[in-house]
Amino acid sequence: MAHRNSRLRGDSADARNKRIESAIARRKTEERKRERQLERQRVNGRRWLVIRLVIAVAAVAFIFYGSFRLYDELRRYRSVELLRENKSFKSYDNYTDLDSCVLAYGTGGMCCIGKDGSVIWRTNYSMREPKAVTNGSYGVVADIAGREAIIFNTSGITGRAACSNPILNIAVSSFGVLALAQDAEEGEGGIIGFYRQDGSELDIRIGTTMSMSGYPLEMVMSPSGKRLVVAGAVIGQGGLQSRVTFYDLSDSTADEAGKTTAFTYSDTLFPSMVFMSEDKLCAIGDDRLCFFGYGEDGKPSIDKETLLRYEIVRAMPSSSRIGLLMKGDDSDTLIFRQYTANGRRVFDKAVPATFKQAYYSGKYAVFMDRDSLMVMTGWGRVRYESKLSEEVMRVRFTGERTFLQISSNRIKELKLS
Repeated sequence: MAHRNSRLRGDSADARNKRIESAIARRKTEERKRERQLERQRVNGRRWLVIRLVIAVAAVAFIFYGSFRLYDELRRYRSVELLRENKSFKSYDNYTDLDSCVLAYGTGGMCCIGKDGSVIWRTNYSMREPKAVTNGSYGVVADIAGREAIIFNTSGITGRAACSNPILNIAVSSFGVLALAQDAEEGEGGIIGFYRQDGSELDIRIGTTMSMSGYPLEMVMSPSGKRLVVAGAVIGQGGLQSRVTFYDLSDSTADEAGKTTAFTYSDTLFPSMVFMSEDKLCAIGDDRLCFFGYGEDGKPSIDKETLLRYEIVRAMPSSSRIGLLMKGDDSDTLIFRQYTANGRRVFDKAVPATFKQAYYSGKYAVFMDRDSLMVMTGWGRVRYESKLSEEVMRVRFTGERTFLQISSNRIKELKLS
């Protein structure tokens, strides 16, 4: 009996020890859980603190950047710093942009001027009435009423195209595909021929008639070269008309009717057009702006048409915005009006009527006459204004503050300061 009581006491002690060990293990487990929870809370607290700091820094940076951009937009520079000068340059009659470079051309030749003011390449020719157009890094100069066209890019001449009929107008794609509108010299017909960048003729021709498509006042190609638009002047029984004709060059198997869409206007001419993108085109008429877009079916339609109250003196087309200089009620000033690529009117600004040149260069609008230069931002703020000490042929902005000033016998690279 005593032995059995002793064994029961032993079993009871073992049970108590197990219960104590189990309780200790549970406490340790709970303590580890609490420690993990506290650690997670500390980690989450540090993470949220970092996130809050990042958000605060980003907000401060955004406010600072916005304030700086506003200050920079409103800032007006008073002087320029000369960076370098090319004194061996001889001027040409005409200038236009060629990608980030400047194309200078005339009756006797042309050259390409780089961003630093150096002449990248130069070539000579003889043309009575040269006309140059550019699209991206490619361009073409042709002798209007002649039979020769020269294709080039920023690296040099890529080809020469010769045709048997007088050239009426030209267009080029950003890949160097050339379109030449030619007078057939027999009857009232004409043709539009296409050429590769090396000058060889493509097996594509479009027949035109003076009574249907009219005399080609202007023609442009989309950057890809798949679309051609011709603005022609037509004299009909009702008087002067113009016809904006869209050609689809992407599908050579389609019939002619399926590749052509035309819009007719009475008493309006369209001497200037520009592709704002592959699917958007703006036609600048003498009394209206027409913004065209291509739908999912590839057919063009009018997105927006804006009638103009004032007479256009100069058009300033570009791929990102449209600028117009128009006569206003005051004979001493002109109205500078800017539109977005979607046809939204941005602002009207008064500028002196003496400005004979007006064009976009980089992010700025540039206005010049014989004695003065004015540079305006995209929001209509005057960034820089000065008197000119020499005859300036072209100003080309190459950065936010740097620009080339091309004169009759030198090129200066300048910096606003």
